[in-house]
Amino acid sequence: FDVYAPFWYYLALSALHTEHYDVAAEASEMFFSRHRGLMKVDPMVAQAAVVEATALVGQGCQNKSKIEELLNKICDINFANANSDQSYFCATVMYQYLGKSEQALGIINASQSRLDGLLGQIESHSVVD
Repeated sequence: FDVYAPFWYYLALSALHTEHYDVAAEASEMFFSRHRGLMKVDPMVAQAAVVEATALVGQGCQNKSKIEELLNKICDINFANANSDQSYFCATVMYQYLGKSEQALGIINASQSRLDGLLGQIESHSVVD
């Protein structure tokens, strides 16, 4: 399983759920070292970044640049992915935690624009009785 990136993702996720932050962070790093990036939009990469960032915060990590690097990865991947609300929320909270209110607000504004566009599409296709 060493070369199979999803194994490391699920190990990291399981470790995070049991509050084994050190194992979660290490397994996330293994995921990224094994991941090949064959798909343009890969929700697993975004979720692995969420897991690692959460694990680092849970460990009390003082390396804010590492956490910010992961948040940038989440946003880069998810701005192209319409099903990213959970990752957007996580990135918004984490940016606020880092004192990066401007980035947090940028994510909120991008999410609002995307939702407004979806609502417009729904309204234009709705049938009125």
